[in-house]
Amino acid sequence: MAERTEPDAPGARLPRLVAAAGRAAPSLLQDLAGLGGAALIAYGAHEIYHPAGWIVAGLELVAGVLMLQVGRSAGRPE
Repeated sequence: MAERTEPDAPGARLPRLVAAAGRAAPSLLQDLAGLGGAALIAYGAHEIYHPAGWIVAGLELVAGVLMLQVGRSAGRPE
């Protein structure tokens, strides 16, 4: 029968968690900035002509999906 090991002490996982968050933060911030920019472009179009905002937002979503598909087919990580 396999031995059971004690779980890590409550504070022992914190440094690993902080390190993982630090590695992921630049990518997440870049994605957040891109999404925010896309939302502002759609909102700006909406302010000029209301239906244009929905059209621009839909085009941005289609472009995003196409970029993801091209990235997957090229074998790059998402």
